[in-house]
Parts: sequence; structure tokens; C-alpha cells
Amino acid sequence: MAKRSRTLTAFFLVVGFAFGLLVGYLIVTRKHRPRFHAICEYWVYLPGTEMPGQSALLDRMIGSNPFAQAGRSPIGKTEGLVFSDVRLHTALILRSKNTNVFRPDLFESDVDLTASQLQALSRSQSIVKIRFLSDQVLPDKRHLQFCIHAAAAAADLGSGELVYDVTSERMMDLVDLQSELAEHFDATTADLHVRTVWSKSDVGGHAYTKGLPKIGSLELKTAEIAEDEKTLAMEVITAATHKIWREGKAAEPFELDVFHDKFQLLLGVAKDGFVPVRIMRVQPQ
Repeated sequence: MAKRSRTLTAFFLVVGFAFGLLVGYLIVTRKHRPRFHAICEYWVYLPGTEMPGQSALLDRMIGSNPFAQAGRSPIGKTEGLVFSDVRLHTALILRSKNTNVFRPDLFESDVDLTASQLQALSRSQSIVKIRFLSDQVLPDKRHLQFCIHAAAAAADLGSGELVYDVTSERMMDLVDLQSELAEHFDATTADLHVRTVWSKSDVGGHAYTKGLPKIGSLELKTAEIAEDEKTLAMEVITAATHKIWREGKAAEPFELDVFHDKFQLLLGVAKDGFVPVRIMRVQPQ
């Protein structure tokens, strides 16, 4: 009986140990995965306090989209399905009840507002929030096409002047956004959704991305880099962003051709939403 008890105890110890390893593995791996596979959000600043109606928004985006080309609307049946997707959320935020979101001093330091943008911000009385959030891997980028056109339509219908891309932290004048949409019938390109930013430090700085969570990827951030290597680092990280945008992931070996040179990116362990990156120049053999 005692022998059987010892055998059972040993068995449960082994099972418990294995279970502990499994739980630990799941915690660690989950910690370094993006919580969501797509986070795309725009704030449309309006001078009034009413959100444009859904029917008017639908017509502006599909039936009378000013960015149609050769009779074809940039919002077709595929993108139109996002209208009824439960992952799409729209809301009206009133200045009278949420004064903090209208304060320019609360934006990140690299969000440079012009004098005209500050004036437009002071005149704004509401924000139309357009957000698409998915916890599942998406088969394509239709949500990006939809959301950016929805933001432009809401601003136009509501006589707004400013559109803020929350994910990439970029403030845009409506006229500039309209110009970009007129130039890019396919509005899912990386140039419209992601940017590379330089954060200065005492001895140099870091190059990092803003906007990759729109396709479920973590942001990239370089190790400390000397100031005189800023231009190169920014170009390499921008090229890396475009590669991830095309392929949907960042995986080693990660090699890029920039300025007629070959570079390799060494990816570290993700932390706080960023993947640390070391840029190595590949020496010709």
C-alpha cells in the first residue's frame, strides 16, 4: 500500500511538473504575441456635435466616392462587408464630456501640429471614432481600405478639417488625406499607414515604427544608434516595414538591400509592444 502511495505521489509530481511547464510556456509565448491581429483607428474632428448618418456615409463611400477611377469605386463589395462586421466600432465623442482628448499637449512629442491644425483643433466640438479591432488573423487588408475612406467621408460630410490616425499617431489635414486617396486607389499600401520615427537620446537615438499593429505585427525599435547613422537607420527600418507589410510577418533571417548595401536585422525578444532590432551590415564575400 505504501509503495502504491509513493508511486501515485511520484506520478502526480511528474504530471504537475509537466503541467507547470506547459502553463509557463503558454504564458511566455502569449506574452510576446500581439494581443490583437489588427488595430486600426481614426479620430475625425468635427466642428459640430452630430455624427454623419450611416446612409449618407454609405453613399459617400460607395455610390458617390470622389476617388473612383474608371467608374470603379475604391470601396467595392469586399470592402463594403466591413460595414456589417461586428469588429467595426463607431462612436461620437463630445468635447463637452471629454475635454482631454481635444488637448494638443496630450499628443506624443513627435506629433507636430501646425498653427492651422491647432486652430482647427480648438474649433472642434466632437470626434467621430472609427475603430476596427480583430483578435483573429485577417486574410487581407480590406479593413484598412475601408477605415481610411470612412474617415475621409466622415470628415467631408461633417465639415471636418482634421483626421488623426491613432495607430500610427499621425495628424492629417483633410485636404492632404484626400490628396493621398486620390493618388492611391489601393489605399492599403504601407506609405499610407506606417511611419518611421526617430527618438533622440543623449548619445544618439532610436529608429522605430508606428502603425504595424494595423496588420497584427509588433512595432520595430532599433538599439541605440549614433546620430550620424540616423539617415541609414531610418531607411533600413522603413525598408523592413515594407517587407513586413508585404509578407505579414518579421522572421529571421531578415535581410534587406538599402543604398546598394546588404543589411541583416537581428530580432530580439518582444517587450512592451516592440521588437528590438539590431542592424548589421553584411560584408561582401
